[in-house]
Amino acid sequence: MRILSSATNHRNRKKVAVYGAGVAGSQLIEALKWNPDYQVSLIIDDASDLQGQQIGGVQIESFDSALTKLERMKIRTLFLAITKRNNTINDRVLNLLS
Repeated sequence: MRILSSATNHRNRKKVAVYGAGVAGSQLIEALKWNPDYQVSLIIDDASDLQGQQIGGVQIESFDSALTKLERMKIRTLFLAITKRNNTINDRVLNLLS
C-alpha cells in the first residue's frame, strides 16, 4: 500500500537539483527522498571521480553538463550541499541565478 501511495504522489513533487555529492549531499538527498514536496532529479558535483555515479538512482553530473539539463528538465530549485566555502561554486551559482 505504501509503495502505491509513493508512486502516485511522485508526480506532484517539485523537481530539484542538489549541488554537492559528498557526505552533506548524500544526507540531503536522503532527507529529500522522504519529503513529499521534492524530487531530486539532478545531482551536480565538480569531482570527476563522482561524475557518472549515482545516489538514490540519480546520476551525478558535472556543472557544465547539468546546465542544459536544468533548463530541459525545468528545474528551478537548487540546494547547495557543500561543507566548505568555495568561491568557484559560489560564482557559478550566482551566475546561474542572474
